[in-house]
Amino acid sequence: MGCHGAPKGKRMKRATVEEVVAPLPLLVVLLCCNSVTAQGVFACLSTADTCALQQAHPIFAAELQRLPWADHDTCVVDVVRWRAALPAAVGVTLLNVPINDASLAALAGSRHCA
Repeated sequence: MGCHGAPKGKRMKRATVEEVVAPLPLLVVLLCCNSVTAQGVFACLSTADTCALQQAHPIFAAELQRLPWADHDTCVVDVVRWRAALPAAVGVTLLNVPINDASLAALAGSRHCA
């Protein structure tokens, strides 16, 4: 036997890129591989949609973190977790948030808090 389990003197067929890399789901291609469609689709979403998208495919986590969310329809209760999930967010509606050093630090960079 030669390298990689092939019989001596015989060469193994080299795998193509399509055989090695699984095709991306259409939603991933639309939102993460095409800046034109992604911009239009992300504009229709709110921060309430981010949890489901992050669970749909790992690529979404990085894409959602870099968007400057200014969603005022979704109320945030845990500011520290909100900021960890969406570090580029610029606006938020707070609901019964205890004011402490951690929550104030998490709100740094926000332009609008209601």
